[in-house]
Amino acid sequence: MKLIALEVKNYRVLKRVSLRFPDAVIGIHGPNGAGKSSLVESIAWALYGTPAARTGRDEVKSGFASPSDNCEVALTFNVRGEDYRVERRLIGKTDRAEVKLFRSERSESVGVTDTEAAISQLIGLDWLGFRTSFLARQAELSAFTDVVASKRREHLTRMLGIERLDSAIKNVRTDSRTAEEKAAVVGRQLSDRNLLLADIESLGLKIADAKSEANISKSALAEADKKLAESTAYYSSMVAKHARFKELSAMKQGAIEKRDTLAKRLEGLRRESADLVRLSERARILESETAGLEKSRLELAELRNLKERAVLVDSLKKRRGQLVEEVEKKQVRLGAIEVGLLKSKEMLATLPTGLPEMIADKEKRLAAMRDDLSGIRARKTQAEKEAAKLSEKLGSIESLGPGSECDRCRRPLGDDFATIRAHFENDLLIVKADIGKLSAEESTLTTRGTEEKRSLETLTAQMEEARTLDAKALSLEKERTQISEDMITVSGQLAGIEKELAGAGEAVFDENRCAALEFSVKKMEAGKSELDILRGQLGRSVEVERQTEDISNEAEEAIHVVSRFETELAGLNFDEQLFLAAEVNRNEAAKEREEALARSTSADSHIRVMEMDMKGKEEAIARLVRLAQEREQFLDEQHYLQKLSSIFGDFREGLIAQIRPTLAELSSGLYAEVTNGKYALIELDDDYEMRIMDASQFYGIRRFSGGEKDLANLCLRLAISLSISMSAGLERGFIILDEVFGSQDSDRKELILKAMVNLRERFPQIFLITHTEEIKNRVEQLIEVRPTAMGYSEIAVNGVVAV
Repeated sequence: MKLIALEVKNYRVLKRVSLRFPDAVIGIHGPNGAGKSSLVESIAWALYGTPAARTGRDEVKSGFASPSDNCEVALTFNVRGEDYRVERRLIGKTDRAEVKLFRSERSESVGVTDTEAAISQLIGLDWLGFRTSFLARQAELSAFTDVVASKRREHLTRMLGIERLDSAIKNVRTDSRTAEEKAAVVGRQLSDRNLLLADIESLGLKIADAKSEANISKSALAEADKKLAESTAYYSSMVAKHARFKELSAMKQGAIEKRDTLAKRLEGLRRESADLVRLSERARILESETAGLEKSRLELAELRNLKERAVLVDSLKKRRGQLVEEVEKKQVRLGAIEVGLLKSKEMLATLPTGLPEMIADKEKRLAAMRDDLSGIRARKTQAEKEAAKLSEKLGSIESLGPGSECDRCRRPLGDDFATIRAHFENDLLIVKADIGKLSAEESTLTTRGTEEKRSLETLTAQMEEARTLDAKALSLEKERTQISEDMITVSGQLAGIEKELAGAGEAVFDENRCAALEFSVKKMEAGKSELDILRGQLGRSVEVERQTEDISNEAEEAIHVVSRFETELAGLNFDEQLFLAAEVNRNEAAKEREEALARSTSADSHIRVMEMDMKGKEEAIARLVRLAQEREQFLDEQHYLQKLSSIFGDFREGLIAQIRPTLAELSSGLYAEVTNGKYALIELDDDYEMRIMDASQFYGIRRFSGGEKDLANLCLRLAISLSISMSAGLERGFIILDEVFGSQDSDRKELILKAMVNLRERFPQIFLITHTEEIKNRVEQLIEVRPTAMGYSEIAVNGVVAV
């Protein structure tokens, strides 16, 4: 398998990449975290999807991509002389996966499941096999020599896929135990068969007895049905006579109630007639007592009018006094307002004129002083810094002395020392004089500023006082205007009151006479109300006489109706006791019939339950027969699984026995190639410890130098890759070596790079992933991964950015 081309869009930190891979030693270089591993990982992701990614699908798309952008990787590769292209995408906001495989531009498969199955079949490797075969990391190289024997065997068997065979052996043994346990469970269930047969025989006898009892219950039910029919027929004949008896009794009772009601009404009418005679006498007395009502009402009305006029005059006089008092208060307030206005004018006259202009001028002068002061302080600070530098230089010159060298021309200072020192001292004096002058100016300007600020504060206070006096005078003038308007209104109200008092005149009111008249009118009005009621009641006299005559006739008719119903009831000849006895007999017969039916139903139900139990036990017998057949199947399965476990174990031992010499042979050939024949043989002992032949004698790996040891580990790792590829039927096309330089020194890195050139016949494409600078000029093609400030990395091939 060989890689031809790779196209990447929005995969992790890679925004857009387009690469072609020649047969060469290809370096992938960049700082840690730049995206070197992401570039290689995109190749595996295109082939195997999520298992090849370090994270879940939701973290594969670039963080800088918009939600609607796609994440895409397209890999072109060659297997057994034919070109293939696999395209894998995560589409849009939902990251829907889409995978397609093409062979020579023709569609081979579409869809995630079908395409991944087609790729695994085409390459002959799953993701684990691909990773072990084509990708080697530094951690894997050191694992062959730097760990204990048991860990080394475990690491090697995992890389060669033998651990999957171990997993299969474990699963077979588990299945064998499961089959054995199932057979034991079925065997225990089969032991219940004889008990079930005995139960079936016992149930047959019980069912026969129950059917005999059921026949007896059915005979009793038939007898109860006959008895119920006879008692029901007799009871039905009694029911019709009973209904007529109840009807006549009800009609007789209604006639009696009507007769009694009419008698009561007749008695009431006669009492009402006697009452009307008494009411007529009371009406004549009330007519005499209420004869002077209207005259008394007129006199009382005149007295009440006099009372209202007297109350009005009183109210007007009281309101007149209140208004006069209000006018006097307002006149006093007007005097106080005039005094306040005069005082405000006098105080305003004492304040200077043109205050706003004076304040603005002061503020302008203060601002100019602040600017001057800031400039003086800035120049003073700069001068102080310059003085500090001159003092530092002077101190440095003093410490050096005349015998020191110039830091520019490297000549001794000699006689120039005193001149240089005098120069710096003079400069320092000038700067200090400037500082003193600036300090004096700062002090003078600060004092002037303080005086100006105080003057401004005084002017501001006077301005605020003037505003307060103006506002107070304006408020007093408004109040004076309002009081003047109020006094005009009050004067008008006083004139109106005087006019009303003149029109009202004097009102003389007799309180005692008014009270006596009110009592007399009230008494006569009560008598008048009673008289009106009596006259209404007396109007019923004629109606009472008519109703008395009519009800007397109805009462006589009701007596005749009662007599007629009594005669008809006597002729019916109905006996209530005989009717009740017939009802009791019919109810007892119905109860006996229900009991007989319940016994018959219970017997049938009991038979059905036993028959269902019988059917269940018969089905259980049939199920046990099937279980016996299943038990034989479980025993057969256990037998063959035990055989399969034994075969797998023998195969594993044989495989391991073949792998060690195969790996030793392949490692020896590779090591001879990369060392130009210096070391021709490598062997692996039972613990997969490497031994290298040197001068016709094998030595342990730890005897050799670090670089030779690294090369030996690399050759063993490559031998493992070759072994896996050959078992998958693949031609070796490429190998990816991820940071195999580790922390090696320059000589060891040089040795490894030379070895890569010697391996070109075995591996036409060798990818070296590293952050080491030395390889940049030693590889045939250099792919650089460069981080950018935009959050993604760009790819450059031999210095040219690939897009």
